[in-house]
Amino acid sequence: MPGGTVPDGAAQDVDAVLHRAVAGTPVAVETLRAALDDDDVVEITHGRLSVAEVRAFAETLDQWPVEPPEAVTCATCTHYRRSEHHPHLGTCAAGVIPGGAAGLWDTDRRHCPHWRQP
Repeated sequence: MPGGTVPDGAAQDVDAVLHRAVAGTPVAVETLRAALDDDDVVEITHGRLSVAEVRAFAETLDQWPVEPPEAVTCATCTHYRRSEHHPHLGTCAAGVIPGGAAGLWDTDRRHCPHWRQP
């Protein structure tokens, strides 16, 4: 289409599309709605975004890492693997790259999206 526009499809009920898009996924309708901006809602309303497209987007929401609300330490994380050679150094089984060559210091406080309570 000239200008990169997509023609309008049949008018759709946004709530019905969202409910169909999250059916069978762990994503709540409220989470999906909060992640959409006004333009997305207009696209859904005018039938320019299909349920399959909205579902594909919804499935990515469950994959977003959630950072803990406060700084945490590696020592309190299930992913932390303490070094056999030093009492305070270790590595991360979730793949966090240490800032230094020696490894991650167990008591350093950080906002880590991979942190999980043991």
